[in-house]
Amino acid sequence: MNQSADMLVIEDNIPMPQDNRSGEKGKLPENLKQTLSSMSEGQSFFIEVDDESVKSRINALRSAIRRFQSDPKQGYHSDWLFSVRKYQYPEPDLRKGVRVYRVKLTRD
Repeated sequence: MNQSADMLVIEDNIPMPQDNRSGEKGKLPENLKQTLSSMSEGQSFFIEVDDESVKSRINALRSAIRRFQSDPKQGYHSDWLFSVRKYQYPEPDLRKGVRVYRVKLTRD
């Protein structure tokens, strides 16, 4: 094995890239937990997001939903099923963003 490929090189004065995590654009609504807990099967809500932020917002929402489902303070809703999808309103509105659906849990 090539020894130089296995070596980590320590470097000085390399500028750090800007951190885009949890910026103002990436914050989730403060009432997200309350909204999730009050949803019934078949209901959904929409969050407007620009095209650049859709993927990161979907990931943030999915993580928040997983935390909500396993939170003892929220009552352990692990049997509730949610789906997070990219969504665009039809004309003439054309708003783009993310829609969170509470869907029916089907058991075979």
